[in-house]
Amino acid sequence: MKFTLLEMVQEILSSMDSDEVNSITDGTEAMQVALVVRRTYLDLVSRLNLSEHFDFFQLTASGDNTLPIIMYRPTDVDQLIWLKYDKKLAASDSVSFKDVYYQAPAEFMDRMFMQNTDDTNVSSTTFTVDGDDFTLIYQTDRAPNWWTSLDDYTLIFDAHDSSLDTTLQKSKTHCYGLKNTTFTMSDNFTPDLDDQQFSLLFNEAKSLAWAELKQATHARSERQARTQLIRTQKNKRALPSQHVWGDYNNTQGYGRK
Repeated sequence: MKFTLLEMVQEILSSMDSDEVNSITDGTEAMQVALVVRRTYLDLVSRLNLSEHFDFFQLTASGDNTLPIIMYRPTDVDQLIWLKYDKKLAASDSVSFKDVYYQAPAEFMDRMFMQNTDDTNVSSTTFTVDGDDFTLIYQTDRAPNWWTSLDDYTLIFDAHDSSLDTTLQKSKTHCYGLKNTTFTMSDNFTPDLDDQQFSLLFNEAKSLAWAELKQATHARSERQARTQLIRTQKNKRALPSQHVWGDYNNTQGYGRK
């Protein structure tokens, strides 16, 4: 069963023999408990990597013809797990999404500077970082195979098919990763958790509220929270085949198949 923030605050206050409230804004103690629930929720999300917070998304295009190989991580995405790009060869072809692999910056730059800008399929651009200009070299006759990032926000790619587009396109990206976690401090807000995870949130929040506001231990809630944490870690995905985190890394494998 799921509960609103107000319902959880009311239950926790009742367990503490505190005054009844009709809103989380009805008094300092109610707001303190609401803040405890929020902190507990954000901590659980960080620890458990819950499936509910992973999703598909697209990168943001530079929209700048002088930076055709630059794209950006959307602000509502915390982590990119994998990235595919539509590598079709002609505009009339069917979509052909294929992996684009991550490379560490040093390796990416070593590969980049092996190219010759005198070749007809190679071009260069100037990329500015903190007021300093850097040269980026890239191929212009194919879709990208590699990408890197210097700041965890800007993605630099190794190629761009100038016969199809003036820059890399948002619509041609297909990504998967961890989306931002939000918590709204309002009475009717319901945290984005499965039913089985609500008991864990409630009991951990109750235990923390007792410790911080009453300087006491709620032994039963602590025991229940430990039990539910173990259960949640084992059963946090509704679909057994659903891969969320694991060992997946969007880098190309070099081992023998």
